[in-house]
Amino acid sequence: MKAKTIAIIDTLWIGHHPTFFKNYTRALLELGYRVLAFCPDPEDLHQWATSHIGDRLDKESNNLWIYKLVRPREKNFGLRLSYKLIRELEKNLIKLGIDSYFKNILSLETMQYWRDASVALDRAVLELGEKPDLVFLAMLDNYLSKWISPSQISQIFPYQWSGLYLHPRHLRLANCQQSFPAGSWQPDNLLNSSLCQSVALLDEGVVEKLSQRIARKPIVVFPDITNEAEPDWEDYRVKELKEKAKGRKIIGLFGSLDKRKGILTLLSAAEQLKEKEYFFILAGKLWISNFSRQEQKFLKDTIESSPSNCLFYLDDFIPDGVKINGLLSACDILMLAYEKVLHSSNMLTKAAVLQKHVIVSEGYCMAERTKKYRLGLTIAEGDVLELIRAIEYMSQGEDGKLDSDFAGLRENHSYERLLEAFEEIINSDIAKG
Repeated sequence: MKAKTIAIIDTLWIGHHPTFFKNYTRALLELGYRVLAFCPDPEDLHQWATSHIGDRLDKESNNLWIYKLVRPREKNFGLRLSYKLIRELEKNLIKLGIDSYFKNILSLETMQYWRDASVALDRAVLELGEKPDLVFLAMLDNYLSKWISPSQISQIFPYQWSGLYLHPRHLRLANCQQSFPAGSWQPDNLLNSSLCQSVALLDEGVVEKLSQRIARKPIVVFPDITNEAEPDWEDYRVKELKEKAKGRKIIGLFGSLDKRKGILTLLSAAEQLKEKEYFFILAGKLWISNFSRQEQKFLKDTIESSPSNCLFYLDDFIPDGVKINGLLSACDILMLAYEKVLHSSNMLTKAAVLQKHVIVSEGYCMAERTKKYRLGLTIAEGDVLELIRAIEYMSQGEDGKLDSDFAGLRENHSYERLLEAFEEIINSDIAKG
């Protein structure tokens, strides 16, 4: 029996995206499928595949084809609007009767994602002489818009598809149902397309709500996998961190450092704890433009003053794998008390792998997992005093009382679970058709 052909698409190659994409590619090959991989950095994927999964590559059957696909040029005049701002603009423009222009701006980029994917697939089909049995969109969020109907997408994207829905915010926000104007669709409306075969979620807490909205579509919870490579203890950043910490308890915040990561809260706590035996590291890409002018001044002044209890590496992303794992391993506590982050983060998975306790914001997916697996403490979002109390509590040996189930979370977000999840996605009753 001929193996099914699965296309996988992602137009982002930062943060968790390369890790997810590479593991998805590996899993599909391991399950015996032919894979068409579309990503922004084919060379990186090719080098990784050759060195890490060379035994899975079959030169005779050519079971892995790699193509370049990048995100569309922004059609919204460079606008990067927050969820809250979009809702407010939408309501005001509807009142003024000029909302149609706004709808067009917000839907253009989404439509372009579908068009670009369709063109890339069409070219691959011409080269290979066959259509993929299923297209898996690894960042499904970019392809959803409440201003586009399923029939519109079917006309420009005639492929069976599924995907990973990372941020279904409307399913987590209690007042969100009231925020949609009469006559408009909701963000998950496109999932009712006859070409949508199934949906993958990282957030197990919204499965029931989504299932009520897309009847008869399989919904599969995907593991929030991470790169589990052994830490690089010889990395210069790890050595500098240990040298400057001088035995103090280390609290770390990593990744894409914008306002939602709670960086202002952590720096405020660090300022109040500068005479105590704590040391703070912030490492990753700092998106300074994401903050208000006053906040930008606070950040710049703090960073330039080089506090004696802080270390900053803020120029760029630290590659996932041995480098970031080295820094995480050197920490005693991971600061995951993010703001307005409603869904999953694979930093929790890293914490479980490296057996590090965490502090997260109360509410939503991360807090639910933290409590379920007893990974650390939850605090009120943005509460500096609660953060300080949590740091002090967990630094005094009290974290040992948590009886953390690191192994349980790690198992549920493992590569082995990913294999099972992909089998569920591809071999669901609908996908068989």
